[in-house]
Amino acid sequence: MPTSRSFRAYGLGLFAMVFCVNAPASLFELFRRRMELGLDHLALLYSVYSGVIIVLLPVAGRVSDRLGRRASVSAGLALVAAGCVTIAACDSFAGLLVGRLMQGVAVAAMSAPTAAALAELAPAGSPV
Repeated sequence: MPTSRSFRAYGLGLFAMVFCVNAPASLFELFRRRMELGLDHLALLYSVYSGVIIVLLPVAGRVSDRLGRRASVSAGLALVAAGCVTIAACDSFAGLLVGRLMQGVAVAAMSAPTAAALAELAPAGSPV
């Protein structure tokens, strides 16, 4: 069953977001050792990311309704990339924190519009 290019594009965007925001998590232990951080610092990195998503998700859905799905997803992808670059280039806990904050905002911006687009564009009879 053929699918639309838009469906594939949103699916690829969702994959990129999930991959990019989770990839740095496996490196946090290396950052902790290199920067001589405590376990409380790691806990804060995970908590800040989750907290930002929880707080911004309802707001981001409304913003997406006003600006459009494509704009929200595009901004989210740009922010995911910026967050990854920030984390990769940082040499301090503050840099890690800023990168995780950016990733949290990106996930909040992308989640609702991407899910809605995939559900709307899914081929008839698909389980999406």
